[in-house]
Amino acid sequence: MADELIDELEKFYPKIERKLNTSFLHTGENIRMHSSYHEKNDWESKMTEPEFEKYLAKANLEDTVGLHKNEFSFGIVKHTGHLNLPEFLHASRQFFIDSGKMEPVEILLPETLDALENFEFNGIKPEKIIDCRGARAADSIWWNYLPFKLAKGEGITLKCPGLKLNKTLNAGIFVLPVGNDVFKIGSTFAWENLYSGPSETGKNELIDKFRKITSAPFEIISHVAGVRPTIADRRPIVGHYPASQKLVIFNGLGTKGVMLAPFISEMLFDHLCKNQPLHPEVDINRFKKRFSHSI
Repeated sequence: MADELIDELEKFYPKIERKLNTSFLHTGENIRMHSSYHEKNDWESKMTEPEFEKYLAKANLEDTVGLHKNEFSFGIVKHTGHLNLPEFLHASRQFFIDSGKMEPVEILLPETLDALENFEFNGIKPEKIIDCRGARAADSIWWNYLPFKLAKGEGITLKCPGLKLNKTLNAGIFVLPVGNDVFKIGSTFAWENLYSGPSETGKNELIDKFRKITSAPFEIISHVAGVRPTIADRRPIVGHYPASQKLVIFNGLGTKGVMLAPFISEMLFDHLCKNQPLHPEVDINRFKKRFSHSI
C-alpha cells in the first residue's frame, strides 16, 4: 500500500507543520547498496515496471566522498525521508496542552471488565479509552492474548567529517546525515533483554557494519536503545477489545510507524466516529480466535 501510505503522509505532516509553525518532515531520496548481482539485476529490471518506476532509479554518487566502492553498485529509492520525532511530539503535545485539549496525567486501567465499563477519571466518564502505549501494552492483562513480538533496537549518533553523504544510505544499516558531519546510524534487532538499555554488543554491531561502508575516522556522540511494538504478522493492530466497546487499541506500527500512523489513525477515527470498517489486515478481530475472556 505504498501509494496510499505515502500520499497520506505527504498531506498529513506538512499540514501539521503549518499548524504548529515548525518543521520536522525531511523528504528526499535513499541510496540502496546492493548486496548481490541478483539484487542489482532485479532492481534494474523493476525500474521499468509501471508500479515501481516512480520509486526506483539508478544512483549517481558523484557528490559522495568517503564511501567504499561496492562491486554490486547502488540504487536510489525515491519518495523517502525521515521525521524528527522528538520535535514532532514536543510541538504536538504543547499545542494540545496550550489549547486546553490535553492534560498529561498518569491513568491506570482497571483490571476487571465491570470496573472498565464504569471507569471515571476526574469526574469524566469516557466513551472510549484508546490504548496507545506501544510496547508497554504487551504487558497489559487486556492485550496479553495478542501475539506481540517485541524487538529491541539500538542506534548511535556519530561525527564523521571524512564521509560526505547528501542522502540516507541503506546498507544493512541506515546512515542518516543530519548536518555538520553528524550521522545517525541504526538499527539492531534483539528479542531478549528488551528493556536493558544500550549494550556494547549492539554498539559494536553497528560500528562493524559502519566500517564496511567507510574507513573514515569517526567519534561516537550518543548511543540509544528502544523497543519496537511489533506484532507476529508484522501488521498494525487497531480496534475494540473483543468484550468491550469502550476499550480500543492502536498499536503494532513496528518499524514503519512514521509512515503508517497518518493512514491508520485516520482509519481508526472513521471506524470509531463514522462506523466505517477497518482494513482486515490491521483489524484486531483477525486474532479473535486467540481471545478467551477471563477478566
